[in-house]
Amino acid sequence: MKKSILPLTLSLIIGLAAAAPSFAAGGNSGQNQSIQMPTLSAQDGHELTYMREEEKLARDVYLTLSDYWYTRSGNLPVVTVMQNIAQAEQRHMDQVEAKLEKYGLPDPVVDENQLGGFVNPELAALYNELLTRGQKSPLDALLVGGLIEEVDIQDLKESIEQTKLADLDRMYESLMCGSRNHLRAFASQVAATQGSYVAQVLPQAEVNAIITSSHERCGGR
Repeated sequence: MKKSILPLTLSLIIGLAAAAPSFAAGGNSGQNQSIQMPTLSAQDGHELTYMREEEKLARDVYLTLSDYWYTRSGNLPVVTVMQNIAQAEQRHMDQVEAKLEKYGLPDPVVDENQLGGFVNPELAALYNELLTRGQKSPLDALLVGGLIEEVDIQDLKESIEQTKLADLDRMYESLMCGSRNHLRAFASQVAATQGSYVAQVLPQAEVNAIITSSHERCGGR
């Protein structure tokens, strides 16, 4: 889930400035105005494309692990929490897809219903690795969930820092809000099992600040 592993291959397919058709200014003035779409950089396109599959990775892992543990042990807490969060991850996928459509970028998700299907080979390998870890025990599955959300928060921070587009900034903030809520849910279940949740990627102080604060209502797109 590290963006540094992905080459910036989208620069040749991203339109840097798409101008909407001009329209009459009104009345009989005869003057035309044009509405210009915000400039989408190659890096913005890279971030969006990556984020689309990163959100799918989270959804696919949660759906697969929830099914795995349900068939073996019934409706455990890990099953419930992963099923619920998987629905939120689908909404996150939809948010990113809408931005890809807005800016005319190709969707890397060929088939949303194919669990574990990724264009990015690194994410495909990571999916299998996370499943292997999460199938060791219900606690390991919860820790995998916590890891995914911590990395998502880390990646979204980087996306927010690099973009200059207000609509992308708002979306990333909304996604990060959701990831904080998901981390709270996983950390709560881990703490109920082993007494505390230990940060896996983010600084422990940052994780503590998140998991000891209240559930948030996250904004729209």
